[in-house]
Amino acid sequence: GKKVTDFWQFPEDRDGYLKQILNDSYAKNYICPSLTKEGKKIVVQLNSHLMLDKEGNPIGIEGTFIDITEKYNLEQDLRESEEKFRSIAEQSLLGICVIQDDLVKYINQQFADLLGYTIEEVKNWEPGWFSNVIHPDDRDWVIDQAKKKQLGSNDVKNYYQYRLINKSKKIIWLDNFSKTILFRGRSANLVTVVNITERKITEQKLKESERKYRNIYENTPFSVVLINSQGVVVDANPTTEVMFGYKIDEIIGKKFMDLSIIHPEYLSTIFALFKKFVKGEKMHRIDIQIQRKNGTIFWANLQAALMKIRDKTYVQALFTDITKKKEAEFLIDEELKKLKELDHLRKNLISRVSHELKTPLVSISGGCELLLTLYGEKLSRDELELIELIEKGGKRLKHLVDNLIDISRIEYGKFKLQKESNDLSELIRDVSKELMFLLRDRKFDLNLALPESLFLKMDKIRIEQVIMNLLSNAIKNTPPKGDIKIVLKKKKYWAEISISDTGIGLTQEEMDLIFTRFGKIERYGEGYEYIDIQGTGLGLYISKEIVDLHEGEIRAESEGRNKGSTFIVKLPIS
Repeated sequence: GKKVTDFWQFPEDRDGYLKQILNDSYAKNYICPSLTKEGKKIVVQLNSHLMLDKEGNPIGIEGTFIDITEKYNLEQDLRESEEKFRSIAEQSLLGICVIQDDLVKYINQQFADLLGYTIEEVKNWEPGWFSNVIHPDDRDWVIDQAKKKQLGSNDVKNYYQYRLINKSKKIIWLDNFSKTILFRGRSANLVTVVNITERKITEQKLKESERKYRNIYENTPFSVVLINSQGVVVDANPTTEVMFGYKIDEIIGKKFMDLSIIHPEYLSTIFALFKKFVKGEKMHRIDIQIQRKNGTIFWANLQAALMKIRDKTYVQALFTDITKKKEAEFLIDEELKKLKELDHLRKNLISRVSHELKTPLVSISGGCELLLTLYGEKLSRDELELIELIEKGGKRLKHLVDNLIDISRIEYGKFKLQKESNDLSELIRDVSKELMFLLRDRKFDLNLALPESLFLKMDKIRIEQVIMNLLSNAIKNTPPKGDIKIVLKKKKYWAEISISDTGIGLTQEEMDLIFTRFGKIERYGEGYEYIDIQGTGLGLYISKEIVDLHEGEIRAESEGRNKGSTFIVKLPIS
């Protein structure tokens, strides 16, 4: 006699049920939360239909109730669990998928993005198609693991690495963690992955770098010794065995300073340097003597660098065998000493010979002048020419001796200047007059462009020597009927002299040579018969020394062979 509607827990569920059965005349598997007589909540499954009279009017409801409380609660828990899993999976930075019956039953966006496919595309894959995205070299093993986990086997590995080939054919390395789970009541494979491609690339580069370093380390001709912060040798390369005569295992684990490798003379220096170096101070290269195991000594260059390996600091000591270099240096030092002794003898010889020659040369020159004065009118033409030849040779020899004396003074640092205020314009005019006989012989045009006067402090005799040398060189190196021009200009702090000619000119190689000692240019057989080839190669060298002592400059300019030359001298005005 109880009303059926009294069993409903929620009135709205009852109203929904009545509405459905009145509209459809039946209700199938209708879930109905209900209450027992004691007020306990249960869930029943209702299957019923509408009862009608002969006229088709509803007169009642006939049906069955089945208690499904336990099943309903289990399904509800499962549904909530799946919703939680889905929520976590969708928010995760990891790639997650569930494989069951060789089908991808679930995949999150992260995993789909790694594959390069949409979620819908993956879900529509045929059974087993997942294997196509696994790298061929890894495929068999990964698929075998996946099948075992879908079957619930215990003979599996949960963690491993493998490669995928995504939709764009790009290879992706994955860290994979997978295990068997129950998915909707049956075994399935839960797969969780992390993209480790960048890490793998870095590891590969590191391995290649280590391989290259190890190859260099093993084959370098230098000894490389790795020492920790306690001074203990932790590694050494094969060259160390050859260089020091010790086996590697005789060195590793020993304190480097206890090995008696460093010659006792250098121990304190090396110890002090290493202490500073470990504290961060820079260590310069140092040449030391090394004692081999057999007692022989050799020279080595030592340089060191600090290295960080797994957060630990090491000293990498590099030894280079420089014995041959040192022997060569010692030999060079000995030869230099001998050369210095020879050079000293040469300087003394030049100085002594020059001074010894000067006296007889004065006698020869004076004797020739006296002969001409006393007997000039009585001598025949041949005799006069012979005396003139002797006098000319004497003058040339005197000029050479004077140059050698100047060279000797320069080398001994005794080449001194006597500076006084002098008119440079007047000096150039005087030199030009003195050489006028040479100019006339060759029919030269000499053009002077000089200010009326230009005074500056200078050694008049020495600057006259420079101008004389430059002008006589221009005359000697210019063909007959050539042009020579001397220009003197005042340029702020400088007096600039330029002596230009239309002679044979200079090559770059010759310009690099002419201001050196004995830098004479040989032109035999070049077809320049008009050139006076006599000379010592000392004139321009001495001229440069004179100009340098005046704190001036001298240089040569020429556009090349047969294009003339210009020599420029700059002297400070104050």
